[in-house]
Amino acid sequence: MREKSVIPFIIIVLCLFLSVKKAYAQVSIEDSLVLVSLYNKIPALQADTTWLNGNVSTWSNVDVYDNRVNWLVIPALPINDSIPREICDLDALQYLSMNSCGLKGMVPACILEMPKVQVLAITANQLEGVEPGADLSKMAKIEAIFIINNKFSEMPDFPSITATNFHTLGVQNNDFNFDDLLSVLTDPPANYYYNVQHPVSGSQGFQLQVGDTFDFPDVAPLVGGTNNTYRWTAYDDSNYIPSRSRFSNSNTSILHLDGAQMEDNNSFICEVTNPNLPGLVLSTGIFFLTVTPDPLLAQNIVYQSDTLTGCGDPPLLLTATANGGRPVSFLSLNDSIATVNPDNTLSVHQQGIATIQASVAADTLYHGATKTIDITVTSHLTLPPFDITQQLPMDEGGDLSLSVPYTTGLTYEWTTPVGQTNNNSSLIVSPLTSSDLGTYTMRVTEGTCLHRSLSVSIHSLFSGKPVIYELITPNGDGDNETFYIKNLDPLVSNEVSVFNAVHQVVYHRQNYRNDWDGGGLPVGTYYYIVKMGEQTYKGNLYIKR
Repeated sequence: MREKSVIPFIIIVLCLFLSVKKAYAQVSIEDSLVLVSLYNKIPALQADTTWLNGNVSTWSNVDVYDNRVNWLVIPALPINDSIPREICDLDALQYLSMNSCGLKGMVPACILEMPKVQVLAITANQLEGVEPGADLSKMAKIEAIFIINNKFSEMPDFPSITATNFHTLGVQNNDFNFDDLLSVLTDPPANYYYNVQHPVSGSQGFQLQVGDTFDFPDVAPLVGGTNNTYRWTAYDDSNYIPSRSRFSNSNTSILHLDGAQMEDNNSFICEVTNPNLPGLVLSTGIFFLTVTPDPLLAQNIVYQSDTLTGCGDPPLLLTATANGGRPVSFLSLNDSIATVNPDNTLSVHQQGIATIQASVAADTLYHGATKTIDITVTSHLTLPPFDITQQLPMDEGGDLSLSVPYTTGLTYEWTTPVGQTNNNSSLIVSPLTSSDLGTYTMRVTEGTCLHRSLSVSIHSLFSGKPVIYELITPNGDGDNETFYIKNLDPLVSNEVSVFNAVHQVVYHRQNYRNDWDGGGLPVGTYYYIVKMGEQTYKGNLYIKR
């Protein structure tokens, strides 16, 4: 909002009150006792010879109207104590000023509940906030509040003020962040002065060594607000950042330094603006960065092994040396291509680029170091066009045949839907039944290296017309033990119903699986209806025991 002085406004308000001051007015006993108590407590009042002499209305900085004190100004002399609670007993007070009095601690809740106060000025003190539970809605006559240049870090409940003449609020030079200041914007006074605020954090010092990486503290939680704009600068050289290539994120809430150098010794601040609070720039405290020379020597890793290995070759031994003969460890960064064994040999799993990280730890003389090595894994054999050839049975009870081209020197392995394996380039399932439906996978390997992997899904066995066997002989001889429907496709919905001679349903099932043995029904002729997809089949069924 506007960045202009509010002092002229305070002077104008003061003059208006003085213009109506009543000479030699009497004051109530209660108010007199309060003033005497304040006099005994505040040295600045004791230095004023007008106090306790003559009529109260002649005392400096006190105004009396209708036998009540309605004006009180505490002189700008250091009290160095909290706000005297006795002031709350002056319940007819309309103007209260305690500017530049060195007041400390919290503002008593009763001060912000005085029903007739129109102007409250407590600027230029060391006040830290308001006592919990203060009900500011009781300030029915308030017109202006000035808490400028204090240490408030939490915004009082100013939005609860409902006084119709509340027109001025000054909160500059406190410890508010954007969230605090935005809370008043729901229904702000006509004159809302919030520029400027104290730094949102204290100064901090950080020590780095040459080459270190460092992230400055995240200032977003400190400043609050959303959609902020951040600008990091060097405190004494605004051109220093972001011109240095080692710094990044200079326009976000965290400044990153990669590889500190001696010239990075500097002090930094972050300036933050918010689109909802025009004209206000919140700045952090100063971050002092001290970069010292690095006492450790750089570590050097020399890789000595091959960078090419083939599928089927003996495991590649990874070898590297470092300064002072220090041990080097290895780690694969993509285990799907190759893995490092405890003895530093490399087991390859498929063709591709295996990225290996070599590392050596720091000690009292050398820095730690890492080095990445790319190892190419190739095949010694070239496969012909590679695909699965399948031959499906036309009828239930037939054979399924799957095969891939064979190349000498490779290993082939089929895996069936139930997890069985077969080490051959071809596979025959005989006879194929519904339990054999699913996905078949072929893996071709060269040594420990996967050369190729393919899969095929067999979803349906049958293309022939269903054949219904109309005899059940559940006698244990293996023939006609159940009501059997040949070419019963499990992927096609079906429904089987069996009736007796008087048309009563004696058996019914959806998704029948050739497993009904007559269920103990007596010998005789029955009638069946079989529905398969859109087709319906009817006939007689004879049960013989």
